[in-house]
Amino acid sequence: MLNFRLSYRIFRKYRFLDYWDKPFTQASLELILSLATIFLLAIFALKPTLSTIASLYREINLKKEVEKKLEKKVIDLTQAQANYARIVQFLPVIDKSLPTEPKFTRLEQEIEYLTWADNVVLIEAYFEKFDLVGTTSTVTGKGSASRQPSLLRFKFTLGGSYKDLKKFFNDFENLDRIILLNQINLITQTKVAGAELQAEISADASFLPPIK
Repeated sequence: MLNFRLSYRIFRKYRFLDYWDKPFTQASLELILSLATIFLLAIFALKPTLSTIASLYREINLKKEVEKKLEKKVIDLTQAQANYARIVQFLPVIDKSLPTEPKFTRLEQEIEYLTWADNVVLIEAYFEKFDLVGTTSTVTGKGSASRQPSLLRFKFTLGGSYKDLKKFFNDFENLDRIILLNQINLITQTKVAGAELQAEISADASFLPPIK
């Protein structure tokens, strides 16, 4: 039994050596080794290329995202230009109603013109001090600053008939300037001869000065 096993092992050894010595076996092994070598070399050779491709892919995606944001900005800008084109004709009116300067001289001239046109007498008028530089205030809950309008406070006294004074007040309220009438006192004792009433007016004119 022992001799049989020994003989079988010897047989397998020589059979394997005989198989190994065949040209086909050696050629197959060389082909496998060559393919494995080529595969390994290809991996090392393609690694920088694959890294470059991945980097380019990320860069392309980033550029696409930036392009989308730019397209949105262009759309928003176009919309803003369209909105501006619709309101640009009203800007002079807005500037007159809420100027960036007090323009008290112009306001005084308008009051003088109305007194002449409505046949009332301007007895006296004076303007209080005002700031030429604007201020800011913080919006509660948002923490953002917003410009606040300043006030040009003034008082003036008129004399005239009830009818003429009423017409003056109507015209005064229709001025192209934002004006708030704070108080109107009508008294019968006047400083103007022949006038039925004397009116003491206290008012505020708004303006929006630039912030510095």
